[in-house]
Amino acid sequence: MRDASSVLKVHTAMEAIWLIKDADGYPLDARLEIDGGAITLHSRSGGPPRNTKYQMALGLILSRLSSHSDQTIDRIVLDSNRVRHLPISDRVLATQSDVIETSIERLQSSIGRRMRDFAKSANAKKHGNSTKRLRIETKLRQTEAIRIIRATSYENAVAALLSHQKSSDETLSDEDRGFVEGAPRRVHHLRRERAHGLSAKKKAEYRRIHGKLVCERCGFDPVEEYGAVAGEACIEVHHTIPIATMMPGQKTRLADLQCLCANCHRVLHEELRLEEDT
Repeated sequence: MRDASSVLKVHTAMEAIWLIKDADGYPLDARLEIDGGAITLHSRSGGPPRNTKYQMALGLILSRLSSHSDQTIDRIVLDSNRVRHLPISDRVLATQSDVIETSIERLQSSIGRRMRDFAKSANAKKHGNSTKRLRIETKLRQTEAIRIIRATSYENAVAALLSHQKSSDETLSDEDRGFVEGAPRRVHHLRRERAHGLSAKKKAEYRRIHGKLVCERCGFDPVEEYGAVAGEACIEVHHTIPIATMMPGQKTRLADLQCLCANCHRVLHEELRLEEDT
């Protein structure tokens, strides 16, 4: 039996929040609530970025539930705050018949169109997009819903990612451990920086183009300061893609990396941590 590990759970004072994982086991930036057999997908927001993997998560949820049984889903309902005053029957985006008779791709497209079209109703207060909060109602008990979408606790998921990092070629320094603590996206950021062989390739490319390794942020030349043998150890490789936009499993290019001295690298990590925590 497969381990139940495709959704991350985050406890807050008010509710239990879940983050669904992709096919490779990495958490997506798409928040869910699971209440009984009802699965609520939070809306996507552009500023600051929130639930950026909404569409991918919706497709995975529909696919996984339909794979269990084509009659698992009862209906899909628009659940945004602006329309909750309306009867549920007026907010239905897809019925069980829609789910049974339509492919996942067409069903997802149809749900998006109906969300956009809903704003044309005189009862709606504001025009919106196709990534609003919605609720997928199923016949499942909560434990069944969790099992089908393969859930694990947030804490265990972070611990597993940290354990993976410990087993890699480079262990976490105290600074790195503080950077990733409690934040899966930061763990993915660090894992990309530590991808086997990638750091060496980036340094080799930079050395070939510029003749030597220097910090791209402050211009520090460690070879001049410490000599050719030990100096290059001061240069580390940093992943420049913003944490909020990182996709788990996304391939890293050398152009996504930057050669930095240890001081600048630590400062950048602290800046990223502070930015994400605000």
